[in-house]
Amino acid sequence: MNQADIESTPEDTANSFASQAIRKASLARYYLNLADRFASLLEQSDGSLEGLVADEGIRQPLLTAVGLSDKAKKYFTSDSEEDHLLEILKTLNGDNTDLKRELLFRFLLTSGDSLGGRSRNLIGREGSDRLIDTVLSVLEGKAVPFKLSKPKGEKVGAILWDERVLLLDAKPRWINKNIDVILLRFKGEEDLASLRENPASFLACGEIKGGADPAGSDEHWKTAKSALDRIRDAFSALQEPTPPLFFAGQAIVSGVAQEIVTDLNRGKLAKAANLARENQVRDLANWLISL
Repeated sequence: MNQADIESTPEDTANSFASQAIRKASLARYYLNLADRFASLLEQSDGSLEGLVADEGIRQPLLTAVGLSDKAKKYFTSDSEEDHLLEILKTLNGDNTDLKRELLFRFLLTSGDSLGGRSRNLIGREGSDRLIDTVLSVLEGKAVPFKLSKPKGEKVGAILWDERVLLLDAKPRWINKNIDVILLRFKGEEDLASLRENPASFLACGEIKGGADPAGSDEHWKTAKSALDRIRDAFSALQEPTPPLFFAGQAIVSGVAQEIVTDLNRGKLAKAANLARENQVRDLANWLISL
């Protein structure tokens, strides 16, 4: 692999941002539906401050509209909600002649903060999601039976096939830091939590950075490189051979591409991929499945 193979082009970056925009648009629909419902509830109310505060059916979106986040809401009792709501609404009302309209706009503003947080989390998972999807596609193409483990709801925690398990975002105690991807030898009877504490079961480790913005490429690479160095040091301290290490990034600028190719040539990295290149992600998935 040479620098041009892994360095992101302007077209790669544009495609990555477009992909993120599609995922954000899907998330935004949830908040727009909430706003439609809130608008309907506002229309049904008499518009008085006391009436709004007393209506428990509109209470939660109203708290959002006055600027209280989901985290903040946890600290209010039913009585304190009413008192604080009335106080805040009086402040907002002032000389305003269309309180309902302002409350709807304020609801959208506060929801925008929530959408931003969820979008950042989604973007942070985008790289691992892309690898997961590709690994599953390759396994299906090879007619290899597999199972998914989802200990945290919808988020995939592990993929199991044959005598292998791919752990996502796992934290071995002897490394004491999360690792984005760990491939382990798995015979089927071991507990996954204890399996990751056995260095001899490790077949590969990798770091994934899914941000599309080239401005963050250097920082993402530094973070990943530190994590990979920490893995090497942990195995060295136990006098165990370090398993093959890999890196996959969504935005890879020229300087980072040079360092990645250097580490590949020196054997510090066994594999690298640009997440914007489907063929490279598939090659990485095939490599992991072959180990």
